[in-house]
Amino acid sequence: VYPSTMTYDLSALVKKGIHVKTLIDNRNKLKYNLFNHAYAHTDRGGLYRKLIKDTYDIEVAFYEGMPTEFVPYSVNTKSKKIAWLHTDNNRLYREKSYNYLDSVRKVYSRFDCVVGVSEHVTQSFMKYIDTVPCVTIRNGIDILKIRENVKEECDVQKSELMTFITVGRLVPVKGYDRLIHAAQRLISDGYRFRVLMIGDGGEKQKLQSMIASSNLGEKVIILGAQENPFKYFKVSDVFVCTSHSEGFGLAMIEAMACGLPVMTADFEVAREIIGDDNSDLICKNDEDGIYMMMKNILDNPAIISKHRETARRQGELFDISEQVRCIQQLFLEDSRV
Repeated sequence: VYPSTMTYDLSALVKKGIHVKTLIDNRNKLKYNLFNHAYAHTDRGGLYRKLIKDTYDIEVAFYEGMPTEFVPYSVNTKSKKIAWLHTDNNRLYREKSYNYLDSVRKVYSRFDCVVGVSEHVTQSFMKYIDTVPCVTIRNGIDILKIRENVKEECDVQKSELMTFITVGRLVPVKGYDRLIHAAQRLISDGYRFRVLMIGDGGEKQKLQSMIASSNLGEKVIILGAQENPFKYFKVSDVFVCTSHSEGFGLAMIEAMACGLPVMTADFEVAREIIGDDNSDLICKNDEDGIYMMMKNILDNPAIISKHRETARRQGELFDISEQVRCIQQLFLEDSRV
């Protein structure tokens, strides 16, 4: 969830000479809804021919959903077509019918390669769709830029209290209701700490009501979406991930790269992200597990000091330069993957 329209100005984020075109300006809700309606009732091939006038060597659908449905209808038979996956495909396909999965297979069969952002994402896709070659290219982060952003002045002061921080969309899959319940139990047990929650989304009002009804207003603080969430890392002690599931926990890696230990619920890709050296900070994926891990950290703060350097080293494994190298290799291969 982006806090300002500035984030949507893609032309400001790319080098001169790279042309940015948009199919629809999604800042305009009416235009966006009209486009979605028209898209749902329009021949995909005809729409592609109308919107895409140039010929490309490589066409990438970098997100599930509309991009993945759009690129396969390219009229350019010579282009290399690649789809990217960011989510646990078990969540998407576990309860789908054979006919539905067959329709999905037909879409992906038009791609030359599918890329998963984690090994689990890739394997979960191959479990259902076996008609296209797959590779894993993990998401990368610009470590130097993030560490520079940490230095920005912060409107929250460093506290003597243990500070847990989480960054993400306020949506059910993130499990933030469990975090609030665990915090409430710990406060009732007499523990002193605070939780900073950065993000926005459909659950914000519900979570705020939970905080208010539990009298946690000064203990659990929703800071909303932030242009620079990284500056809050320097006033925090532990990053918390309470997600039921993640395709790839990018915020976890960003925190680790800044030397912030990560405690996380045990979803499929958690160990792949935080590494063996930090695996003792993985907890059972339920409210009790989150409560017990936070309690253990509060009882044994030395755990945090122990993990600062191992977290930093693990985060550095995901530097953007390695991702770019893998993408370049994929794009520039002479043969289809």
